Amino acid sequence: MLAGYHFWFPKAFGFRLNERWGMASALCWIFGFMFAFFPLYALGLLGFPRRTVAYYNPIYVPFMAIAEFGAFIILTALACLVIQLFVSILQREENRVPAGDPWNATGLVERSPGTGIQLRGPARGVLQACLPGRQGNWHGIPRAGTLHRYRNAKE
Repeated sequence: MLAGYHFWFPKAFGFRLNERWGMASALCWIFGFMFAFFPLYALGLLGFPRRTVAYYNPIYVPFMAIAEFGAFIILTALACLVIQLFVSILQREENRVPAGDPWNATGLVERSPGTGIQLRGPARGVLQACLPGRQGNWHGIPRAGTLHRYRNAKE
């Protein structure tokens, strides 16, 4: 899901996510996963019972402390993702990408035009007047007569 979020975000919204916060999040995920789950594998080999409320053997305590530390690193990774989104929205003009090709790729999806919703048919005129343009500027209130043209086209 995280890879899809980072890959499709520029295509959907027209600007890339902040790379520095993305790297911080990725490193926190990697190291947090290792610190959270590798000690649990070792505990399983030592005979730690699953689904227990309390444990009494003192040899388990350091492994559980390391696993808890890893869980906090994963929580930090989630916080980095939220901060990345807010920083990217604030810096969206600096992170703007060319319409249709945020990754300089050659696939069919990257060759499709622009960002945002692709509209077809009579509804295009109505919704295009309400939606932001391809460069992200807001056109404001629909022009007078737009809805009337839609009704005539529908009949």
